[in-house]
Amino acid sequence: MLSVFFELSKAFDTVWKDGLRLKLLQSNIQGTMYKWISNFLHNRTARVKLDGKYYSKQVIMKEGVPQGSAISPTLFLVYINDITSAITPYVKHTLHADDFAIWGTAEYATTAKVRVQATVDKVFKWSQDWGLTINLNKTVTTKFSLKTKERNVTLTMNGQPLQTEDTPTFLGISLDKRLTWKPHIQKINQKLDKRLTWKPHIQKINQKAIRRSQIMKKLSGTKWGANSKILRQVYQGYIRPVMEYASPAWSTAATSNLTSLSKTQNKNLRIVLGAIKSTPIKELHKQAEMDTLENRREQRTLTLYEKSKRNPTHPLHNILREKTKNRLKSRKSPNHVMKEKFEENQDLLWQTDRYESLKLAESPWENNKVSISYTIPGIERKNEEDTNNLRVKTLEHIDNTYPHDTWTHIIIQTAPQIT
Repeated sequence: MLSVFFELSKAFDTVWKDGLRLKLLQSNIQGTMYKWISNFLHNRTARVKLDGKYYSKQVIMKEGVPQGSAISPTLFLVYINDITSAITPYVKHTLHADDFAIWGTAEYATTAKVRVQATVDKVFKWSQDWGLTINLNKTVTTKFSLKTKERNVTLTMNGQPLQTEDTPTFLGISLDKRLTWKPHIQKINQKLDKRLTWKPHIQKINQKAIRRSQIMKKLSGTKWGANSKILRQVYQGYIRPVMEYASPAWSTAATSNLTSLSKTQNKNLRIVLGAIKSTPIKELHKQAEMDTLENRREQRTLTLYEKSKRNPTHPLHNILREKTKNRLKSRKSPNHVMKEKFEENQDLLWQTDRYESLKLAESPWENNKVSISYTIPGIERKNEEDTNNLRVKTLEHIDNTYPHDTWTHIIIQTAPQIT
């Protein structure tokens, strides 16, 4: 599998405004919305502020969408979305904002090169036509293969060869050219178990988590340091997410690598609790009221499995319904893991048919008398009373008089009258 990971230079700042307006019209965005967006982009200026009192001259921003604006990411998506028109046959792609990657698979490297090179040329032409710049120094190519015999494959863009990267990073996940299938040999029941190790990625996130743990140590002074509650929040919000990002994707990692993450969590829990090294690990998690990373990864894997199975537009939806392919019996893919976890826990999960068969047979008030009250007992409307205060009092009255555990609350929103 030959892949290319594209890097765009200053993507938001180089959006061609007139081209964006054209694509808005092509997306059937017209009328007042189109005029509002057009005015939003028109005649925007910027200047530099120094020492709080010195200002440079204003410069008109001829191109780009304003960074920090809530609508700018959506506008950029509209602008870049048709980059997929440059994809040639036998080549697949993925696009997430400005993170764009393509890949082609073939039995022979030369065949894959011809297919992918054609797409690279068309992508470069698309970027030239629409004013976006591809950073040739950061755009890399990787050949994923299980073959031990190396064969160099060189792709070019605008006449320049693309750099080759054995461990590219895409969307925060570090891969390697062996499809993360580095041999991890263990004797289990007198058999050799070769599994996906994900060693480069796990080493990277573990080192990052350890660096962040230094802050925990600084905050945990015995005389002046933060209490356990604050330290626990720091770990949950700042350190643990690093070790769990996209964990279903690398759920097949080798046990030895996953153990390194668990050790990092154990060290942090000792800091949170002020516990000594000899404290049992189970007691650490119990006292800190935290689950193990292994259990949390399993929960996230099950969540992804259920989400993708029930969402027809999810990229994994059709893959999970197909029979799992396995070139090497001793190696597992994420699909294997997700299906295995589902089989182990299916008694705790709702089945798909339960959702599909859940329908409202009749209106809840069809056979019941319904009374509508336009006044709230004990609450009088005053002209000077704020509408929000009246709403709060009303909701409080409803919750107290008709509690959720015995009543079903139905909110009906009506459109305002236009005069």
